[in-house]
Amino acid sequence: MLLCLSGLELSARLFALPTIESPSVGMQLQAHPNRIWSMREGSQEQFGATVTIDAFGMRQTNTTPDSEKWLVLGDSSFFGHGLDDNQTLHHHLEETFRAEKSNIDVLCGATPGYSTLQSLDFMNEIGWDLQPAVLVIGNLWSDNNFDHFQDAEWMDELNQPKNKVLRSVSHSHLFVHLTALLRPDVLNASANQATPHAKISWVRNPYANGRRRVPLNLYIKTLSTIIIKARERNIAVLLLQPANKHRLDIVDVSVTWDPYFKAQRAIATHFDIPILDVAPTLRAFGLSKSQSFLDDMHPTGEANFWIAQSIADIWRNSEQNLKEWVPNRSEIPSLSLEDPWSTMSGDLSHPNRDTLP
Repeated sequence: MLLCLSGLELSARLFALPTIESPSVGMQLQAHPNRIWSMREGSQEQFGATVTIDAFGMRQTNTTPDSEKWLVLGDSSFFGHGLDDNQTLHHHLEETFRAEKSNIDVLCGATPGYSTLQSLDFMNEIGWDLQPAVLVIGNLWSDNNFDHFQDAEWMDELNQPKNKVLRSVSHSHLFVHLTALLRPDVLNASANQATPHAKISWVRNPYANGRRRVPLNLYIKTLSTIIIKARERNIAVLLLQPANKHRLDIVDVSVTWDPYFKAQRAIATHFDIPILDVAPTLRAFGLSKSQSFLDDMHPTGEANFWIAQSIADIWRNSEQNLKEWVPNRSEIPSLSLEDPWSTMSGDLSHPNRDTLP
């Protein structure tokens, strides 16, 4: 049987079918078997900026031998959407350290659209092996986002045994030929083209109404799990609270992201780790909304520079005893927080959406 299948596979490879190209969504995104999507290696012009992705699927950075490694986690706000490689947060933070003669390299594990669930999988697959001394975690916008899918359900589906088997055999040319014979519509690329408004072209599990991508309780559990795993490895942690144009205004109005910001602050208190709120930081340095953001929510290079200075200031105050940043507890906090917007009906154009460009 093995010899027969091997022969058929060899024959299929000799008569290869045309490659199906994924529809372009304007970024170096590719489907991922566990994390739903990841970044594709290479350099590309995206939205007027040069973006270089390394072999790990991370935004590239220059490293030096025997350096201490810091790792930034988050979504497009911390990946540096719309910015050249030398305008990102991790680049500015690394340059700040080098100017002070500190042998620290800052790596970027942030990926456009990533939630805490995706970042946790990234850490389990890649991040922990990089042996960072410090994690800078900015995950929030994508978790609190209302969308047509929920990360946990999609990732559970990807990890079903039947789907793992299908992914394994899909590399076989024989499988592709049989698919072409039995289901020719699968190879009809035009049938699967993304619309101009597609968010992620392979996420096709729409709900009638928008739901939080990561419900509040799961956000608390997942962010806490990353922090606990860092503690187990004696890794220091700093949390970042992201900003947008709305958060630069000091207004007393309830908004849909409030429960997640409250949860993030409570988690920092529970583990006794530092937390930096980007909004008051930008206000303190006198940056206007146009100076701070490229659009409604993605920081400019100037904003990233000042965020990096603030992180470095916190680090300087703890430089002699960085263990102050290491989480001091090993249990997930029990928080009595409610999310009054947990089922946002109908409208998916809410202004807090972290829309992938």
